[in-house]
Amino acid sequence: MKPDALAELNKLFADMLGSTGRTKGTSTYYIAGAIGNRKFCYTRAKTGYKGRWGFWSWVQIHYKNGKILRTKFAKSGSKKKSQARAYRLLNRGVVK
Repeated sequence: MKPDALAELNKLFADMLGSTGRTKGTSTYYIAGAIGNRKFCYTRAKTGYKGRWGFWSWVQIHYKNGKILRTKFAKSGSKKKSQARAYRLLNRGVVK
């Protein structure tokens, strides 16, 4: 199979299965949920950020002009802690 066809099949299966994974470079992140223009994200794989290696969670704000601002970064010790922090931020509501 050609790489383009395989990529299209992967996108099709991800849509069918409801995957919310996003890729940026070599890291994949997931969206716990959104409130308004804020999305609460986390990684399930160890990722490097600012010279530190671990699991990350953050809030990203999407503006109408297309810009995305990512704030409230935190490194967690495990996958579950990273995911739990993203859901905790989501349940707390809008983060200032």
